[in-house]
Amino acid sequence: MKIIKIVPLLLVLIFVFYGNTHEPPFQMITPSSEINERIIGKKIDETGLIRFEYEDGKIILDPTIPSEWTWVAGKNLNSNNGRIDFFFWNGLMFTNNTDVEYVNYRIRTFPKLFTDQIESNAFVIGFEKEDKGILFVATDEAKDIYVRMPEELMGREMIYNFRLEKNEAKMFRITRKTKPFLP
Repeated sequence: MKIIKIVPLLLVLIFVFYGNTHEPPFQMITPSSEINERIIGKKIDETGLIRFEYEDGKIILDPTIPSEWTWVAGKNLNSNNGRIDFFFWNGLMFTNNTDVEYVNYRIRTFPKLFTDQIESNAFVIGFEKEDKGILFVATDEAKDIYVRMPEELMGREMIYNFRLEKNEAKMFRITRKTKPFLP
């Protein structure tokens, strides 16, 4: 009798601790508000904007975007090789995953992802490699943007305040602040 009472309790505990691990959904932003509305909640291969495939252990991300677009970005892409955040910017692709390959873009890989540690009122992606960081910020509405990066990310707290117009994006290159060398 006691076993019958314990089993439901165990099932509830298993669900709470293991079955309730929620991965953030894939998000994508483009320079088109109409397309952004259409792709909300869709998986990457359902957007029609980026081909996503596994090929010989590598991940292929191949954008099929209009030629007049200079940027497009996605984050929280879950793959067999872990989470992938990425953005395409003026002929370059930036990502955190070393298994990502490209077709028409030169790739820049920054393996340390710090997107989730950035506080902002816009769509943001952040990467780091060694002492260099990349910050991508975009919005599909005109507004004053606030971005805060805590001190532990790049050696100093960084706060950005600037204006972005509708469907505009900015990319920042950041250098880690190092302690001075004292002989």
